[in-house]
Amino acid sequence: MKKKVLSLLLASAMVASLAACGGKEDAGSNSSSTPADSGTSAAASTGTTAEAQPYDLQKISIIVDGTLNLDEETGINEFEKAWEDAVGVDLVISKMDHSGYADALSRALTNTGDSRPDVVLMSAQMYAQYAAYDGFLWDMTDAYENSDFYQRLTKTAVNENNKINGRLYGFSPAIGNGCVTYIKQLWLDNVGVSDISTVKTYQDYYDLLLKFVTDDPDQDGKSGTYGTIAAGLISTEAPWTNYLPEFWQNAYPALYPDDSGTWVDGFQSEETKAALERLRDAWNDGLIDPDTTTATTKIAREKWFSNDQSISSGAFSYWAGTWMQTLTNNLGKNEVDDKIVMLPKIEEMDGFLDRNAPVWVILDDGDGNNDREQAIFDKFFETMMDGDEVQTLWEYGVKGVHWDTKAETIILNPDDPEKRKETTYAEGEFHMLPGLTNPNELYSKNHIDNLLAVAPLTNGYGTLADIVEESNSFFNQYAIPAPAVPSGEVYSSNGATITDAVNVAVVDFVTNGKDYDTVMETYHKSADSTLEAVLAELNAPAE
Repeated sequence: MKKKVLSLLLASAMVASLAACGGKEDAGSNSSSTPADSGTSAAASTGTTAEAQPYDLQKISIIVDGTLNLDEETGINEFEKAWEDAVGVDLVISKMDHSGYADALSRALTNTGDSRPDVVLMSAQMYAQYAAYDGFLWDMTDAYENSDFYQRLTKTAVNENNKINGRLYGFSPAIGNGCVTYIKQLWLDNVGVSDISTVKTYQDYYDLLLKFVTDDPDQDGKSGTYGTIAAGLISTEAPWTNYLPEFWQNAYPALYPDDSGTWVDGFQSEETKAALERLRDAWNDGLIDPDTTTATTKIAREKWFSNDQSISSGAFSYWAGTWMQTLTNNLGKNEVDDKIVMLPKIEEMDGFLDRNAPVWVILDDGDGNNDREQAIFDKFFETMMDGDEVQTLWEYGVKGVHWDTKAETIILNPDDPEKRKETTYAEGEFHMLPGLTNPNELYSKNHIDNLLAVAPLTNGYGTLADIVEESNSFFNQYAIPAPAVPSGEVYSSNGATITDAVNVAVVDFVTNGKDYDTVMETYHKSADSTLEAVLAELNAPAE
């Protein structure tokens, strides 16, 4: 861990927050104690060899974002204790919300000694940047390929794709997932488009958004509604276009390998130019909420399901799966009609981008000895994919707190005749329990989505709400892999210059009305020298 490497990494504004919810977000808070010492090597203290004396791993300190669903109110302490009881090692969790996660994590990675974490969760983009520096992330290729769970993997592509120059420096326990476009059924009804399947083309979608602006979809007799809202006209991280997919379509306004494997700049393509023109037309017609230019993902989604629908929007592109349930729940909490549907893939799109999955990594201590890192892999990664007790903790939480198998009857909304739901479970039947903070909703999942996991549970447990399965299946029907994320020292140190130039160009063209040639002239002045160096590195022959 050289100071030069750390300073280069901290200088890179390209490092962005994770996407499980993806995009910009408000600042979060820690839910556990500060990372602590990971233990000492008994071999070092006794003078014996590592082969003769296993590494004495006492603690594992981790940093994770909000994709670990639990917090202090919903059972993170119970999760931590259950994990420790099962694994036999102290687990120290520092959980940060999505907003500002990458910046906070980057600062934490400069720590030394006891305050340096052992294992952290990174976005695919962040992972690609840090992996470009030899010796910063532990090379877990051999540990992964010789792991107990390796033969049980059913989704092997995700971690094969995580390999950089043939080596694996981080592990994804689930595929990446992506975004679909959710639409309020009540708004559809109110503008006379009750069947979403009739919206088949981009023009159909554009016309629908126009109706959300002009036809009083919230039925309050006033104007002020919008077609859609997003956390930025372009996202802050790969795959960049997922929050406004129908506008970007098949454009990819970033660096990517073309069909021949040559890295190119997608921002200069004709597809991107056409996408920018679509966005400008929609902006000028008032279809896109102006808050999109500054909104975090939190602000965007909260405005969408707000109890004040008079300034809301009808469409919102967000993560598939559990988020469909969460959005539905929040509409209901705000006393807004909670029926939502998903917009089918429009004809002009090849599909929804399945992002590069977030990656768990082990920080290499740089001592040239793998004993500590291997011990962490065995206790953290092997158990995460054990197919049984610990994997269930990561997928569903704690038995008796978040799920159970005992015979019982669960009643949701007992005092509401219209929403009351009573379900009886037999002894041994896996089922989710009511939430600790909202007893009228069942807990859904913890960190790993059962349907997205790279290896299945072997204990027969597992269930997801019908609405979650519907959304996952819908996304998977149209999912296509997102382009690879660049990994190189030049890109890691200077890539922010390119993305900054892209962001300026998008805003200038879409919202400020500058013509395309002027925008691109500025882009070239800002980015060309960096692009030349980055592309030269990415396209250099393999050694």
